[in-house]
Amino acid sequence: MMQSSPSVFLRSPYFWAVFLMLSFFASVAAIKLMFLAAPGLNLDITFSREQAVAAARVFQQQQFSNLKTERSAAVFISDRGLQNYVELEAGGIKVFQTLIPQLDAVTHYWKVRTFSPGQEEELITAFSPRGEPISFAYLISEKTPGAALEEKAARELAESGARKFMGERFNAYKTFETKQQRQASGRVDYTFTYEHVHLAVGEARFRIALKVAGDQLVAVDTFKHIPQAFNQRFDEMRSLNTQISQIASYLMAVIFGLGGLVGGGVWLFRRHQLRWINAFGPALVVGAGLGAALIANMPVAWMNYQTTSSEQTFIFQQLAQAGGALLFASLLFATIYAVAEGLTRNAFAEHPRLWDMFRPAAASPEILGRLLGAFAWTGFFLLYAMAFYWFSTKVLGWWTPADITVDPNILASWRPALGPIFTALQAGTWEECLFRAIPLSLAVIIGNHYGFRNKLVIFTLIAQALIFGGAHANYPNLPGYSRLIELFIPALVFGLVYLRFGLMVSMITHFEYDLVLMSLPIFTATDVSLWVDRVLVVLAGVAPLLVFAWACLKRGQFTALADEWRNGVVEVVVPVNSPSEPINDAPTTTRAIFIKPVWSAALVIISVALIITTATKAPRIDWTPYSYQIDRHQARVAAENILREKNITLTGGWHSSVITHNGWSQPLEYVWRETGADKVQGLIGKYLDKPFWVVSWRKFDGPVEERAEEWQAWLYPDGSLHELVHKLPEARAGEKLSREQAIVKAQDWIRQLNWADPMLLEEKSVEEIQRPARSDWVLTYLDKRAYDHNNARAAIIIKLAGDEVVSYVRTIDIPEAWTRAESEEYSRQQPYRIIAQVALLALVGCAALCFFRKQTTRSFSFKAAWPWIAVGVVAQVVVTLLWFDQILGALQTTMGWWIQIAMMLFGMGVAVVAQGVVLFFAAQAIHGQRPRPDTNLARDFMLGATLAFALTGFRCLLELTLPSTWAPGSYSADWATPIPWLTTILNGFKGVFPFVISIILALGLVRFSSKPWRFALISLLALIWLFCSSLASREFPQLLGQQLYPFIGVALVMLLIRSQQMGVALVMFGMLIVLRQLGVMHAIYPGALWHALLSAVICSLLTYGLVRHWYRRGLE
Repeated sequence: MMQSSPSVFLRSPYFWAVFLMLSFFASVAAIKLMFLAAPGLNLDITFSREQAVAAARVFQQQQFSNLKTERSAAVFISDRGLQNYVELEAGGIKVFQTLIPQLDAVTHYWKVRTFSPGQEEELITAFSPRGEPISFAYLISEKTPGAALEEKAARELAESGARKFMGERFNAYKTFETKQQRQASGRVDYTFTYEHVHLAVGEARFRIALKVAGDQLVAVDTFKHIPQAFNQRFDEMRSLNTQISQIASYLMAVIFGLGGLVGGGVWLFRRHQLRWINAFGPALVVGAGLGAALIANMPVAWMNYQTTSSEQTFIFQQLAQAGGALLFASLLFATIYAVAEGLTRNAFAEHPRLWDMFRPAAASPEILGRLLGAFAWTGFFLLYAMAFYWFSTKVLGWWTPADITVDPNILASWRPALGPIFTALQAGTWEECLFRAIPLSLAVIIGNHYGFRNKLVIFTLIAQALIFGGAHANYPNLPGYSRLIELFIPALVFGLVYLRFGLMVSMITHFEYDLVLMSLPIFTATDVSLWVDRVLVVLAGVAPLLVFAWACLKRGQFTALADEWRNGVVEVVVPVNSPSEPINDAPTTTRAIFIKPVWSAALVIISVALIITTATKAPRIDWTPYSYQIDRHQARVAAENILREKNITLTGGWHSSVITHNGWSQPLEYVWRETGADKVQGLIGKYLDKPFWVVSWRKFDGPVEERAEEWQAWLYPDGSLHELVHKLPEARAGEKLSREQAIVKAQDWIRQLNWADPMLLEEKSVEEIQRPARSDWVLTYLDKRAYDHNNARAAIIIKLAGDEVVSYVRTIDIPEAWTRAESEEYSRQQPYRIIAQVALLALVGCAALCFFRKQTTRSFSFKAAWPWIAVGVVAQVVVTLLWFDQILGALQTTMGWWIQIAMMLFGMGVAVVAQGVVLFFAAQAIHGQRPRPDTNLARDFMLGATLAFALTGFRCLLELTLPSTWAPGSYSADWATPIPWLTTILNGFKGVFPFVISIILALGLVRFSSKPWRFALISLLALIWLFCSSLASREFPQLLGQQLYPFIGVALVMLLIRSQQMGVALVMFGMLIVLRQLGVMHAIYPGALWHALLSAVICSLLTYGLVRHWYRRGLE
């Protein structure tokens, strides 16, 4: 019934009748097994979202009537951290189920936020699923004046208010921690933490924090303490999930992405077999649906709204995200769909045409059979999933976190059905294309060509199943390979279904399976308003059958599928290797760009003068007194000596890293803008940071609980100690100092460092942190004599772990009002930033559209591409390895050292391969441009160098006339690497890649702008990008000048390409790299000048070599 085949049973209507019947029974069994295998958590939610919002409003009027708010947002929270701990280490799901009804456990709750745009004060309240008030927090500005109560009076106020709010429940809590903080307004705030006396699960503790601001109780907040050791162990357990997922993602990117999507797409493109238009319609539907789902979820998005933004800006951001989803998803999915369909069309002549399956002329028993088969497979897959879950959890003891059967958050969406429908649709379509259609069809095509089709298809079938399962392994399941095993068999079946029946069948099956699981909360919820969404889900599910029924009615007959609606034998329109003459891809003009020697010399002289003036002008902040005096190796030795002097011995598998640090930028920025350069210069090395060497030691083996320990030695540029930081595991035993003892310890330390007289300092805050076997303290003192400006004060922060001083820093305590003003300014610029990004993406899209539409029969040339690939790839690899210590900071101590190194190297290999592929295709386009017959290498080199000097001189002129208002920080270049001079040179080599991308962008824009209206369009987009990106900054004139630099550069390249002077463009970009490398001379380490000059010379030689290579290949 489904298709003509030698397999008789597949043609029998009886077989398919039995198959459909079995599928129906499988679906029924799957639903019954679903509630048996995964019964979920028993949670009685009798308090709706609307009731929670209304209750929050009533509470606000009763307790904080002076607070005026305009908006509310609510979300239902499930405490996954507590649930994971209890399920895995504190009794399992049954114990967690007993916690759910207990109000003090706060396992699930409604969180309601009431606020007004632009207003700092807001209220957050929490209610249980039954409607009991749980907590509240009134967010109040630090500049709001208030009383300065003594601790005893503040505690009495807090406890009285807590008893009024919590009732008798408060009596079950005992005093635990105290934090005191004096605000700049003179108000004294307290945070009193209490711990439940009886309620405890394993080592988890249940606490409340009472916050007093002045003489007002502003918060009764609940929280749980989960042992740090569990989090370490959980991360270690989850590390296998991460490793499998990363490996699969890398393989997917290389094999299916670069090899299949890019390689297959290029193959189809050159054979004129890539059909974009047909693929764009379905992709647009998916993209529009995803965008609509984002807009529908806007009520929940208000929970993350920053009140520093205006309401209009936030809505604009949400609409921009939806538009971005529409644009990105449409383009990406259209590419994937087009390549998958094209390869399938070439590999499987007997399959029905993908884009014609629902045409009236194609309505046939074969198509109906495929549709019914797709629905039938959905039932079997659902039964398999439930059976696997039951077997793995009940028999094998594997872990999957339980969940509540009803999700109240779906009611917050304007249209809850959109999310499940279009999420399932995008996953069911692009995953089947990328994991099944592209690799398997390529296996068939390659196998047919070389004569080993069956073996290659079997290998590919198994490989795609492993990669598909691995790519989904990052779900919170244990053991880490459980999802790989679970999805291996479905992925195999999906592949077999694709091979036998075509892409549409596997797409529909995948979509229906995901839709059933994703839409379950809509059908399990009891709210009557969801009937529309349930109808939408059902309609989406049966849409393929409805469309087929429409096609049948329109056709009026039901006959076999005609051969014209099958893929058939693909005819190659243009032979790939047909001989052809060299073709210049870009339009040319008869007249070349030329600058007279006199004017050229004048331009170079003026530019050199501007460059020298800029390089030798007095710095706004003089960092030379703080230049590095020791190198990386000496810094490591100095740090090790410091540990030795302090009798600190690190034994076992400690791994060290050495990096430079230019100091924290925000305090520097504040002092620079508020009080000027002189004040900055006076505070550097005191309350503003000098440059540092940072030597770190971390462990990646041994008991995972102990790997939280870390040492850091912060050294001054001369190698002397600035700060020795010691991070301890939470459970490490230590002293339990009293408040008075902690203060004495901190003040003695300040005296020992000779930072200030503690008696002249003002105490800002004292925070107590109780650990399981010690007490930690954080003490902050203000040194107003050193700096006091608009509530910003010089500050000293001392951290104690037990009786050990583990951190001590001096900084500037920046007022909240200033940081909020900065955030407001950033938010006001956000619309311009979004518009600029959209304009830039549109320009890239125009360039890519015409760049890839240009079809030629010229063969690819590896000889032309290899120098470009070698320069880009070697530079990328070596620089990455030279900056290895910088990468170490991103490694997780809960994962093994060597596995992370292997993953890093593998990821770097993937990135290098991707970069090499891009450079290969870019080189084909660059070498597709031939030299003009009336020019030569020397003439092009002179013109390109002149343009580079002119552009750099223009940039220097802007720096001299419009200096930046941002604080100039210190610059250490590549001094932290083992071989700084080599890193500097190779960083120049790395600049080849972005400049090649710029040339490709310019080439695509030249092709696009062949008509006047197109030229006007890209000019408008470029101007929009130029001005909007400049408006997205507080220093519009300066940034406008900076943005003119790349603007003019790309415009010049476009002109050069039009005049067939690609060699000049290459020289110009190469010399821009050379001149940029000269900036290394400003780095504050010995030998920076020579490194800059050496790099400039070698990059000049590289430029000459690449341009000469282009000339030689162009003249062959």
